[in-house]
Amino acid sequence: MQNATDQARYIAHQIIEDYSEPYRAVPWFWTEQFGRKLQIAGLVEGHTRSVQESVDPDKFSIHCFADETLLGTESVNAPRDHMAARKKLTTRLKEESKAR
Repeated sequence: MQNATDQARYIAHQIIEDYSEPYRAVPWFWTEQFGRKLQIAGLVEGHTRSVQESVDPDKFSIHCFADETLLGTESVNAPRDHMAARKKLTTRLKEESKAR
């Protein structure tokens, strides 16, 4: 649902402002399993290190980096960590688009 909304906004922006940038969005996912909410933002393939946010087995996040660059975050019952990661990844994506 969110992807459809994001793409509709992108197309409207293209039509109204002759926007020529390709559609790029931070991939994200969520599910509820056995009473726990799992949320993932970004793609962590190729990460060189990971940092766990908490040691609580019921509420934690694992942040995956390539050197110092955040690639993605996998969270369990930690929606604030998930949203912060999405924001950071979106900001980086926008900065990369401007640099092109």
